[in-house]
Amino acid sequence: MTVPKIKPTSEQVQKPFRRKLKPEQQTAFDSLCKPIDHHRTDLDWYHQVGAHVGQLIPPTVRGRGRIRWLDQPAAAVGVSLALLQKAFQFHANIRGTKTSGN
Repeated sequence: MTVPKIKPTSEQVQKPFRRKLKPEQQTAFDSLCKPIDHHRTDLDWYHQVGAHVGQLIPPTVRGRGRIRWLDQPAAAVGVSLALLQKAFQFHANIRGTKTSGN
């Protein structure tokens, strides 16, 4: 298994991106930074990261635009775009499975 390279960034790197966000997005961004700072490789970690990513993406961004929108937050927290994409997709798939199974 290949573990993605994660190099958490400092607040100094995160602040310029964070300032561009609406207050509710800032909360989601802050929540995203916590698991990035304490990286694990279990599925629960990816699910948590994906949930925070989902809260961070503006509701007006749809389809493939959601994935492209993640470039800046990925750079701000020090992870690859692919990691945020996969975590977001994993969370969405798990959430969809849970809701369709009820």
